[in-house]
Amino acid sequence: MKRIVFITLGIIIMSSMSIFAQQKQKAIRDVEPAKTKTEVVKTTVQSTEVLSPFYTRTAKTFTDRQIRWVNSDCLFELNSKDIGGTGLHHIEYAIDDDPYQKYTTAFKLEKEGNRIIRFKGIDNSRNVEKAVLYQVYVDNTPPAVSVATDRELYKPGDYLYTSNKTKFYIAARDDESGSGVNQTYAGVSIDKMTARGTGISSETNFFKVADGVEGLHEFYFTAVDNVGNMAHIQKYNIIVDNTPPIVDIDKTTWINITAEGMVNDKDLQISKDATLIVPDPAGGPNSYFVNGNYQIGFKAVDPRIGPLDGSGVSAIYVKVNDENFIKYRGPIRFERNNTYKIIVKAEDNAGNLSDEITYNFNLDFISPSSNIIIKNTSGQRVE
Repeated sequence: MKRIVFITLGIIIMSSMSIFAQQKQKAIRDVEPAKTKTEVVKTTVQSTEVLSPFYTRTAKTFTDRQIRWVNSDCLFELNSKDIGGTGLHHIEYAIDDDPYQKYTTAFKLEKEGNRIIRFKGIDNSRNVEKAVLYQVYVDNTPPAVSVATDRELYKPGDYLYTSNKTKFYIAARDDESGSGVNQTYAGVSIDKMTARGTGISSETNFFKVADGVEGLHEFYFTAVDNVGNMAHIQKYNIIVDNTPPIVDIDKTTWINITAEGMVNDKDLQISKDATLIVPDPAGGPNSYFVNGNYQIGFKAVDPRIGPLDGSGVSAIYVKVNDENFIKYRGPIRFERNNTYKIIVKAEDNAGNLSDEITYNFNLDFISPSSNIIIKNTSGQRVE
């Protein structure tokens, strides 16, 4: 009577990937400036799932119902049962194109990529099973991970500036032959990095660093693929700057001439203390009389954030009378209009825009008219 041998394959999974693991991840390094991507986002939703840096990969498999991926922590155990009566003699197996060998104990697949396991059972009466083929993809490579935002970021040195307007997301990509990104994580504490989704696939994956709280923060991020490979934890030193610049008239350039130049100008009999700009109380706040022969300049200062420097002024914008806002390039020369209405605003490198400040200038092109009066010693006018 012919005996039939059945073979089953079991994969011993040491444990499923644990969010809280036992061994500290040591590879922490600074990264290059964040890439940017413009996206319109409406909300920020944060998950309560937390990743600890005390993480170690464990045996894990993943399948998309067509391909099965494993990592090299997985043990492959071959099982066979003889139902014919004489009993199982042994199992033989081969990996990829290697020759068959006798199976004695569970084994691992260390080499990455597409792997083929061939195996067959042989009973005591030397009935040999037709070889069974089992295909897996071994993935030991973590995803590539970076930070992206919905607006351009400013990184002048060791610090990355942002504001509470900026939306972040963690961009992660796995190799084409990899198991795919399972989750990204980020947070201002390495002990509690929050799950942040799998990239730009949903606006709910966007978030604000430290919930937009102003100040200096250490920002950590990483990603894990579907078989538990975790990318190196990376870090930015981020300053959240929510304070806009302060706009004012630039008193060093408002007439585009130095004090010494005023004194040396043979046609301008004026002292070093002269300003050529006089407040106009009747005109309301920021209203002035000015000498229309000169120019007016503006400046903006970005306040410090406690002991930290602000992100710095990125640009000043001016709107003259009925024109549109343009980028301020330097002092504005007056024409022959009687009045000027100039609206000024400034933006810092973190994207904070100041309030608009309106200035009104009444131009004075008319020179004084002088005469002479003859009086006697009593102060009476003499005709």
